Amino acid sequence: TDFLLLEISDPAHIENTPNTINHTPDINDTKVACIQHPIGDLKKIAVDNDPVIMDGLYWYVEDWQTGSTQDGSSGSPLFDANHQIVGQDSRGDGPQPCDPDKGTFFGRTDKSWFGNGTDESSLEPWLGGTRPPDFDKYAGENYFINGPDIVCDYAQFCNDNSATGNVHWTVSPHSAFYPPYEGNTSCANIRVNKNFNGYATITFTSTYPYGDCSFDGSIQKQFWIGDPDFTLTGDQSLCLFDIGVAFINPISPYTGDTQWSIGGAISGIGAGLKAKYKSSNQPGWGWICATMTNECGVTEKCIWVSVEDCEGGWDKNRLIISPVPSKDILYIKIEDLALSQTNTSIDVYIMDISSGKIINKDKYYSDSFNIDVSNLQNGVYLLKTISGSNEVLFSKFVVLK
Repeated sequence: TDFLLLEISDPAHIENTPNTINHTPDINDTKVACIQHPIGDLKKIAVDNDPVIMDGLYWYVEDWQTGSTQDGSSGSPLFDANHQIVGQDSRGDGPQPCDPDKGTFFGRTDKSWFGNGTDESSLEPWLGGTRPPDFDKYAGENYFINGPDIVCDYAQFCNDNSATGNVHWTVSPHSAFYPPYEGNTSCANIRVNKNFNGYATITFTSTYPYGDCSFDGSIQKQFWIGDPDFTLTGDQSLCLFDIGVAFINPISPYTGDTQWSIGGAISGIGAGLKAKYKSSNQPGWGWICATMTNECGVTEKCIWVSVEDCEGGWDKNRLIISPVPSKDILYIKIEDLALSQTNTSIDVYIMDISSGKIINKDKYYSDSFNIDVSNLQNGVYLLKTISGSNEVLFSKFVVLK
């Protein structure tokens, strides 16, 4: 039932109304849920449809109908059906966190709300509509450095707080700046080395008030110097008609939208920090490039993508199609067909050559067969066969009526 309170210096950045706390000892509904990051994973939700059990300072969820809590879930909120917080994850029940039959103990927020009746031990004076008269005894000032997040050439950083002692500032690494690298003023006017590209830090050291006391300390601000930087990763080896994905991992701040360009033996589209692309119907090389901008400049990075006929399927001498072009019936002949003893069938696909979409699928049991294509529109198509021994062959054909 312990808690920690943080004062928000700029509540304008809160887009949604925070969830409220149910500070009564009554949970009238039976459904509760825990929103958490088990083992640091992506956000997960565990749900229990049974009544929780009051166990001293805790609510006890005996078992979960959906999901479970694990290491890393500690401190996560327990919500009632009205979306109010009724508890915070304290500990699990047993050594097997992946077992939904293992329960979880949650500290009761109604106990935290009233505590021992003092400002230090209860939430009610802080969140109940009243403010403790000696608020400054518990909360320090907002100490921060005022300055830009991205620097291209000159910039000013100021120790924007109520420091009472001598002020000293330093910048690092020195390779990112022109001298001076330190000073004794409340504002630092710096000039960066344009050959440097990366993060740098400015540190102000002074004496700061804290309620009735003061402390010697330092505050820091990290900022980016130069053009934006990022890593570009993605699938760089594709088989025919495969799909690949590329991702941008921003290293620095950036402004505006990310621009993508894709070409060569692959085609696709990118948006935000992700692009999706597909290989063409023939082997070759493709490329995918991403561009990011900030107020200092533009950075473009590219990766090459190899498109290969992984199964050796392009063999016009073995997969014979006639007539070409065709308007109604295709005559197919497969030379040196390899069939397994247990599977003598041949899966035959007609595919759109630009998208790889399967238009028709059928099954045959001979190395010679006919296909009716009279319902296809004029255009170029791909014929793909897979024999019982998993041998794959490709060939193009044209429909012209």
